Amino acid sequence: MMLKTSAPGKTWWIAAVGFLLLFVSLYLKFQPLAFHPVQAGLDPSWQAALAYGVEHHLLFGTDLVFTGGPLSSVYTRQFEPTTAFAAAIISLGVVAFVALSLGLIFSTSGNVLGLISGWVLLSVCMLYKDTLLLLVPLLGALYGFENDSKRGLPVTIAGAYLSGILALAKFSTFPVSILAMLLLDVVAVRRRRVPLHFLVMVAGLYTGLFISGQPLAQLHAFLIASLQVSGGYSSAMSLSVFVADLAIWLAIAAVFIVVLLRDAASRAGSMPYDILIARPLVIAGFLFIAFKAGLVRHDLHTLISWSALAMVITAVGFSASYVGTRWKKLLIPMACVCIMPSYAALYVAYKMLPFESIRTLPQQISEGLTRGGEFLFQPTVWLDRLKDENVASLAAIRQKTPLPALNGSVDIIQSEQSDVIGNGLDYRPRPTVQEYTSYTPELIERVRAFYDGPEAPEYLIMAPGSIDGRHPASAEGALWPLFFARYEPFIETDRQIILRKRPTAISGVKKQDIEVQTELGQDVHLPKTDNPIMIAVDMRPTLLGRLAELIYRPPMSEISVNYADGSTGVYRLIPGMAGKGFLVSPLVVDPVAYLKVSSGYSDYPDLRHAQSVNIKSGVRHGLFYQSAITVTFTELDKDVLRKASGGPIVENALRRDEKILPLLRVNALNGATVSRVPEGLLAHAPTVLRLPVTPSSNMSLSFGIRPGGWQDGGHTDGVCFFARNGTQTLAQRCLDPAAVEADRSEQTESFAIPADVHEITLETECGAGCSWDWSYWSSVAEK
Repeated sequence: MMLKTSAPGKTWWIAAVGFLLLFVSLYLKFQPLAFHPVQAGLDPSWQAALAYGVEHHLLFGTDLVFTGGPLSSVYTRQFEPTTAFAAAIISLGVVAFVALSLGLIFSTSGNVLGLISGWVLLSVCMLYKDTLLLLVPLLGALYGFENDSKRGLPVTIAGAYLSGILALAKFSTFPVSILAMLLLDVVAVRRRRVPLHFLVMVAGLYTGLFISGQPLAQLHAFLIASLQVSGGYSSAMSLSVFVADLAIWLAIAAVFIVVLLRDAASRAGSMPYDILIARPLVIAGFLFIAFKAGLVRHDLHTLISWSALAMVITAVGFSASYVGTRWKKLLIPMACVCIMPSYAALYVAYKMLPFESIRTLPQQISEGLTRGGEFLFQPTVWLDRLKDENVASLAAIRQKTPLPALNGSVDIIQSEQSDVIGNGLDYRPRPTVQEYTSYTPELIERVRAFYDGPEAPEYLIMAPGSIDGRHPASAEGALWPLFFARYEPFIETDRQIILRKRPTAISGVKKQDIEVQTELGQDVHLPKTDNPIMIAVDMRPTLLGRLAELIYRPPMSEISVNYADGSTGVYRLIPGMAGKGFLVSPLVVDPVAYLKVSSGYSDYPDLRHAQSVNIKSGVRHGLFYQSAITVTFTELDKDVLRKASGGPIVENALRRDEKILPLLRVNALNGATVSRVPEGLLAHAPTVLRLPVTPSSNMSLSFGIRPGGWQDGGHTDGVCFFARNGTQTLAQRCLDPAAVEADRSEQTESFAIPADVHEITLETECGAGCSWDWSYWSSVAEK
């Protein structure tokens, strides 16, 4: 059964109604003319950085290497002034093409009730914009396979052209596009037509480069770099899997593909075999990419996988051209089942109930009509509105997280690029933009070449820490010796150390390498030294491991670090990153620890030194990674670092930590509720800290609440500070700086330690609520 637009008969008006219904639904759901301004946060920061790169004519694939390209605003919805009109038109094109192709596919049934049912089901399962982009090449192919008339060619050509453009927005669409266009061309050759689709897709790629301001010759570099990023994604970005969720998705997808194959077999005599093969193949390719995009990083990304599965089953289930009536009774319930996990995930994450957005439907319609009217009839008003929103958002970022004025180019290691952009600094991003994406040797070497070359920024804003339980020193960890050599401490802020490029790089930072041949699961002892120690781990995947990374993902690896104080830290280990190394000893969890180590004070008594490590692959050793591994320790010379560094910033940090050293020695910092701050040691209420004491001594404590807790929007209702010996209270003081002016400065309390007490606790307790309770201890002194 073939869809023939050359003889539309009674189906043309059904296709028109389908297009109208679907276009309105997609338009309201995805708001193609709406863009958000620069915002603070991890994901908003990389989105802002990519938009910044487009605006400042950075080269994607050379200067910037990420999962998004120069048209990423089509996907992220991040406002970028130079391509705003183009991104809006492309977004409208996506909505229109998906609506048109689905309307045409649904119209094959000739059944208005079926059309409306399919529209309702699709409206329910359209939850994630990734799926919308992935649908473009898929639907173009499915429509092309079923259409053997010249009138259908403009639809498939438009899909090919749009698919090429979308590869510059979200690279994960590219594999689906290649498969779909090649299959369309194979079918075209079988039908004795010129194979145009792949060439048109390439034309779309070049068009995307042109409208985004990229040189046309940049295409090769962009594709190579994007493949490098994609190649390391599964191993580096995976999260713990929900087995039931994974198993159910795979089971439904497998049943769906079997249904397609069985139906194709039943039509073998009435339909060309190339169509019978091409149709399941392109759907399988689409589902594979959706599977990888959503179920490797098993969080809200699963919406991509479930939404994609639900939508393709719906598209097939309501089309007379794909399956017979007997299969519809199976496919439609399957599509309904696929919707449920998405809404469950949304409820767990945001307490969002199904169909909750219906309450805001009038507002969505109003906003959509307003934007559409402005875009069509007052485009300058539409653009100026977006510019004003962006300016206001940048001002809000600047007010909330001010950074010092820096006379020169700046990069930031933290995933807070929006702060740099919001403060109007001369942002010069490294190729991978955010630290957690430097996850393969090739990407790490790109970043190394950047920092070691003439384009390296004058200033580097540094704070350790990463995502997904990785070691805090893995944040561009392989490059820390380079940072030590090329940058010196310049300014300390509340949350980071600002480094400045040295006039001359230090030589001799690295002392020696010690290579150890060992096996997974074996303890490996570090060299006995108080110098900083880098570790590099060479883990070789087996053939099964390589297949696992290609098909899904390899098991997650970890490194256990045993410290001299008896504690153990367990961290996520990314093999591609570990092979290039990171600082394993001493443990650097905050900017001040980085300041000490980079300045040659790695022997400072509060720093935790590692004694041994143990590398594990997550499953039976030798199955996905070879059991034999090579561990290389590289000792850095603290004396060379200390000689080259210093100044007030280092002296002030050492002097401040000296006052709270007894607390630092026995209490682990977590970077959030217990961390160094300019006043001393943050102990955000409620917190309990241990403090060793000398029996019969006199203790003096200094403490307070940080100004941010009661100024500039802070609303603390007070904190009580206690010194206790078990249940016995030795000292107590409650502060309410919002109401009592005298409580706004640092406070001091003194008391006697009982004769039989060797350790007490310092505790902070909330008032009625714990928000804004930014309490700190600034000094502990025995007399």
